[in-house]
Amino acid sequence: VMGFLLSRDVDTLVVRPIETMVSDVTKLASNPAYQLEKVERVRYETDTLRMSLAKIATMLQVGFGEAGNNLVAENLKKGDSVDPMVPGRKLLGAYGFCIIDDYEEVLECLGEEILPFTNTAASIVHDALTDNGGQPNRNLGEAFLCVWKPQLPAETNDISPAELQAAEVKMCDGALTAFRRCVRGIAMSGPLQAYNQHEEIVKFFDGAYSTRIGYGLHYGWAIEGAVGTNIKIDCSYLSPNVNLAARLESATKRYGVNILMSQYFYDKLSPAVKQGVRRVDVVCLKGSSIPMSIYTCDRSNALYVEQSAIDKYG
Repeated sequence: VMGFLLSRDVDTLVVRPIETMVSDVTKLASNPAYQLEKVERVRYETDTLRMSLAKIATMLQVGFGEAGNNLVAENLKKGDSVDPMVPGRKLLGAYGFCIIDDYEEVLECLGEEILPFTNTAASIVHDALTDNGGQPNRNLGEAFLCVWKPQLPAETNDISPAELQAAEVKMCDGALTAFRRCVRGIAMSGPLQAYNQHEEIVKFFDGAYSTRIGYGLHYGWAIEGAVGTNIKIDCSYLSPNVNLAARLESATKRYGVNILMSQYFYDKLSPAVKQGVRRVDVVCLKGSSIPMSIYTCDRSNALYVEQSAIDKYG
C-alpha cells in the first residue's frame, strides 16, 4: 500500500508534469507559434516550472515574431547547442511599410509621453494586421514593417499554380484591407487623437496637427532570417522589395494620399478589393530602372463614393 501511494504521488506530482513540459517543448519545436496551455492554479513546484515555460514561450513569440519561427524551431530541435545564425530562406510575400507623419517634431513636443503615443498607434496597426492574415515584424519608433505570407498547406510540393495564385490573392486582399482599417482606426481613435490637443503640439503646429500615418505596399521576394551576431540578432526580411515598400510610403506625402501600392501588388488583388483603387502615376522608383504604375486607394483618401451616387449625381 505504501509503495502504491508513493508511486501515485510521484506520478501525479513529478512524472506527468514533466511529461507535459516535454510534450510542450516538442510542440514548440514543430510550431513555435503554438500557444501553451495556461496554468490556472499553482500548487507545486512543477506548476511553477510549467508557468515559467509558458511565459518564456510567449516572450519568444513576441520577441522573434513570425520571422523567428524557423530560428526557434531549429534550436529547440538541436538539444543543448544554441546557434542563433540559422540560414535564411527565400519566400514570396506582401510587404507593408507605414510611418507616423511629423514624428520627430511630435517626439520633441511629447517627451516621455512619446511611448504611450507610439504604442497606441502600434496597437491599432498590429490588431488590423493580425486580423487580416499579416504579422508585424519591425517596430522602428515611428515606422512599422508589416509582412503577409501566403497561407499554404504544410506540404507545398504538390500545390497547384491555381492554389498558389488563390493564396496570394487572399494575402494581398488582406494586406490592403488591413491598411484600409488602419486609416480608419487612426482617424477614429479618441486616445490617439487626444494627443493633438497637447499643449506643446498645439504650440508647435499652431493647432493644425492631426495624427496621420502613410502606408506603402509591394509584392515580391525576400529573405527571411536572423540578422546580427551571437551577441544580438533581429529576425527580419531583407530584399529590395521591402525597401521599395518603404519608398512607396515616402511618396504618399508627394501625392497627398494615405496609401500607395505597386503594380505588382495591385495585379494580385481580387476584383472586389480593387474597387476604389486608382492609378496615380507611372514612375521609376529608386533602386529600379523599370517604369512601374503606382496606385492609391480612394476608399482610404476620403474621395471614394458609391457607384449609385455617381450614377445619380454625376
